[in-house]
Amino acid sequence: MTEVALPFFDARSSVVHNRHRIDIDLLENGHVHRFMTRAALDAVVERIRLLGYLIHEISADTWHDERAMHRDLAAHLEFPNYYGHNLDAFNDVLRDIAVFSYGSDPSTTGTVLVLTDFDTFRVQYPQTAQTLLDMFAVQAHVALLGLHPMLCLVESTHVFEPVGATELDSA
Repeated sequence: MTEVALPFFDARSSVVHNRHRIDIDLLENGHVHRFMTRAALDAVVERIRLLGYLIHEISADTWHDERAMHRDLAAHLEFPNYYGHNLDAFNDVLRDIAVFSYGSDPSTTGTVLVLTDFDTFRVQYPQTAQTLLDMFAVQAHVALLGLHPMLCLVESTHVFEPVGATELDSA
């Protein structure tokens, strides 16, 4: 017998009830969200933690080059040894996270990637930073179709181009 995934919120309950959940509020507006201050980011992360999400917090201030970024992401998100340490490989493993191969846990509400001090990396590697967020947004959208909510919460003062075709407003 195939196990059926249950939705992460109760669609039978009132919209008002669901709107009190920070995850629903965020997911309604996209999968990647920018926070101008660490305090604002930390407050949302704590609310999401209470909802049972698996949270991966990574400080990008040690990403002095793209190699360090890939090494850090691979370690925190438990990528397999064969991870290619490039953006194409990153896109592939995000898809695997979406289906719970690694870096995620089906017993949790969903998966959240929290990137603090992102401007440190973004200033040196603006295109890579933009692409990383865009890839996350696209793969998280696909993951939601399988009832696996994925969010990326980014501490940054920078106004990004749209990611996953969604404007990245500050929260």
